[in-house]
Amino acid sequence: MDPGRKLFSTQVLHHMLYVRGKYLKSCMNVPYLSFLENTGFSIRPLQLQWFTAAFNRPITKWALWRPRFFKIWFSIGAVVVCVLLIPSILLLLMGLINYFRSTEAQSLQPLQPVIPGLNLPMEEISYYFFTLLLASVIHEAGHAIAAVREDVHVNGFGFLFLFVLPGAYVDVPTDEIKNLNPMRQLKILCAGVWHNVVLVLAAVSIALSAPFVLQPLYQHGQGVSVLGMTKSKAV
Repeated sequence: MDPGRKLFSTQVLHHMLYVRGKYLKSCMNVPYLSFLENTGFSIRPLQLQWFTAAFNRPITKWALWRPRFFKIWFSIGAVVVCVLLIPSILLLLMGLINYFRSTEAQSLQPLQPVIPGLNLPMEEISYYFFTLLLASVIHEAGHAIAAVREDVHVNGFGFLFLFVLPGAYVDVPTDEIKNLNPMRQLKILCAGVWHNVVLVLAAVSIALSAPFVLQPLYQHGQGVSVLGMTKSKAV
């Protein structure tokens, strides 16, 4: 099935679920609403969502497992994210300026959005969705653990599909965060980005070390070997 048909089928599925939910609300109002409340499911146009408090206890235990470590961990995270804020803004400005300049300048812009079907092969879209979900979960887990460390109550966690894009979020009372001093607020607010930075560093480390770690699994000196490549001019 080509990508267009997959997107169309996904859209039809969303509409069917939404219409079905509207129908159940009209004919089975109380039982259906009770079911949604008990399970944490909600259906909106092009959006499926599940909210749960099942992960509150494991996150709380994890946050209280190594209090000294997490205190240092999130303090470092707040500093690193604040330091990276300035170059991040500069990169965004450079990308915006290059976007309105010539085509050659656009090709040299430092940040490129990943768009499935345009600059990402549709065959690799499953990796894209998995990476997006993993990054989102780790990001929100960082906020949740930091909030527990700063004595802020976590109401629960949510997972959602926005059309075809997976995502996650954590429900933390904003009023409780506002009552903290600025440094404690920074630890919670920067924890998500800090965990994403660590995830990127871990992924880069694995990618760079993979050839050396996996080298014993491959045979060398047998068959055809490519020693070099030269770029030929187009005729």
